[in-house]
Amino acid sequence: YVRVSSEKEEQRDSIPAQVQSLKEWLLKKSKEDDDAIYTLIKVYEDVGKSGSNFERESFAEMLEDIEKGFINMVLTRDLSRFGRNYIQAGYYLEDY
Repeated sequence: YVRVSSEKEEQRDSIPAQVQSLKEWLLKKSKEDDDAIYTLIKVYEDVGKSGSNFERESFAEMLEDIEKGFINMVLTRDLSRFGRNYIQAGYYLEDY
C-alpha cells in the first residue's frame, strides 16, 4: 500500500519510489528464505489523500480484498503511509 497526501509536483516521485522499495524488499526476502513464497498481487495506491482518516478509495479496496482472502499480507514503506491516526492504524494492524 502506497500513499501521498497531495498531488503537488514535489511528491510526484514518491509513489514510484515507495513501490520500488517494496518490490526490492519482496525480492530480497524471497532470495533469503527458500521456503518463503511472495507474490505481488496488486499495488494499492492513494494519491492526494490524507492519512488522517481511512476513508480512501484504494485503502477500502485493499480491505475488501483482505476480507475476500485475495491477499494475506500488506506491505507499506512505513506506518505514516498507511495512516496518520495511529490508534485506528493499530486497529487495522491487529484485525487485518
